[in-house]
Amino acid sequence: MKIPKTLKIAGHKVEVFNNHHFQEREDVDGHGNLTNNFIMIGDTIESESQRASVFLHEIMHFIVYRYLANLNSLKEETIDSLTEGLFQVLRDNKLNFSDEEE
Repeated sequence: MKIPKTLKIAGHKVEVFNNHHFQEREDVDGHGNLTNNFIMIGDTIESESQRASVFLHEIMHFIVYRYLANLNSLKEETIDSLTEGLFQVLRDNKLNFSDEEE
């Protein structure tokens, strides 16, 4: 998966920092800062599929925050399940919603 440097979620520009080193906690793969509009993806993730899943997970947090207006409306386990389900469908069906030819 190509991870862009920026993307828009609910009309907001979100910066993406790929290969971020989380000094404060080694057990963190990703983090989304919902108030300052940035996503960080950890530098310890070795597989492409795990990196893509973490990226989608953080995007899902932004969607929940912006559209459900309550960050705590979905538990972390629910976010994980929705993310993995979406990832599987997108990946296994080679879905690309772009109008552009690759």
